[in-house]
Amino acid sequence: MKTICIIEDDDQFIVKEKKWIEEMIGRCTLIFEPRKADLYLIDIEGDIDGIALANDLRKIDPTAFIVFISSHSELIFDALKTMPYYFARKDHEEDIRYIFRKIKERWEEKTLILENIKVPFVQIYYIERQGSYLNITTQVHTYKKRMSLTHILEDLDNTFVLVNKSEIINVNHVKDIKNEALIMVDDHMIYMSRSKKKAVTTYILATREGIL
Repeated sequence: MKTICIIEDDDQFIVKEKKWIEEMIGRCTLIFEPRKADLYLIDIEGDIDGIALANDLRKIDPTAFIVFISSHSELIFDALKTMPYYFARKDHEEDIRYIFRKIKERWEEKTLILENIKVPFVQIYYIERQGSYLNITTQVHTYKKRMSLTHILEDLDNTFVLVNKSEIINVNHVKDIKNEALIMVDDHMIYMSRSKKKAVTTYILATREGIL
């Protein structure tokens, strides 16, 4: 069962969150203090500084699944520096329902068969071509598969994007963007080609802001 950590000081809003989770995600374990969880739903300003908490979570677990739900839309750019999965506004129920649907889709794990093992898409960081083989780097292991980038892209979903002629990244595992370089959660650097830089950067930022 998935564990969701809710950091929110408005009891009435917590009741709403519980209802949406039950309706749209299903049965989960809910905790209400910062502890290890599969998902963190964080208000930015309350008894706990949400942005500071997100930064602390990133230090402990670079892949932490963080969603901000806040009334303080003026802080969205500060919040996005922590690379959350989404920023939803409290007064936009449609936004919140959308992100809960996306979370449910993400948790209905899609997998890739690698060395006779089902590897969830969410665990794949990036894929690099090396001759006739692909090196597929995940949270725990790098797999080698004889396959073309074109064919593996057909098996993946829209969280994966080709950033140059030889590499595919999972946009949910990009920690930072510096000029042409994508810094992945394991600190590996992947460089976007000039022709793809604008489209890839726009796509990653749109995903972070919940536009896609």
